[in-house]
Amino acid sequence: MAPQPKKRPDSEYLSTLERGLSVLRAFDQSRPEMQLSEVAAATGLNPAVARRCLHTLVHLGYVAQHGRRFLLRPEVLVFGSAFLASMNIEGVAGPHLQAVRDETGDSSSMAVLSGHDILYIAHVSTNRRIRLGASVGTRFPAYATSLGKVLLAYQGEEAIERYLEAANLARLTEHTITSKTELRKRLREART
Repeated sequence: MAPQPKKRPDSEYLSTLERGLSVLRAFDQSRPEMQLSEVAAATGLNPAVARRCLHTLVHLGYVAQHGRRFLLRPEVLVFGSAFLASMNIEGVAGPHLQAVRDETGDSSSMAVLSGHDILYIAHVSTNRRIRLGASVGTRFPAYATSLGKVLLAYQGEEAIERYLEAANLARLTEHTITSKTELRKRLREART
């Protein structure tokens, strides 16, 4: 069971926020996925309260639901390392990323799409003088990075169109693609 902080008599204290955070803290390496009843047991919350917390966290993008099971989403990296502890990304992906780095001589990263950005969830650097400052939790616009273009390229056509409709393709370097037509072409090339 996740530790419950002592109740504060302060009228400014939000017990609802406390409950939502206790749901996020309930996920860890030994419990990366849980059903509603397991979340309620782990947090000590009434199942109806746990259900409302989970519904809200799913809506906000911090928790995913697959059937009757819930799990953390990478978006929680904004707040801390709960996602890394529950999924063991460093332990699973680290050796593979290091092997890619050793073979290519270049840094190696793992990221997910998060809104219009990529969100780094693992990174192995090189010993070069000029390095990309990417670490776990770092965000970059998806359209402006090779990793982002690969992740976008393998989205469905509808998802790509939604991305392009909403994205502001600002020039970040002299090589940044700012044309939606050109970006569509590059995404097709990446997929090929």
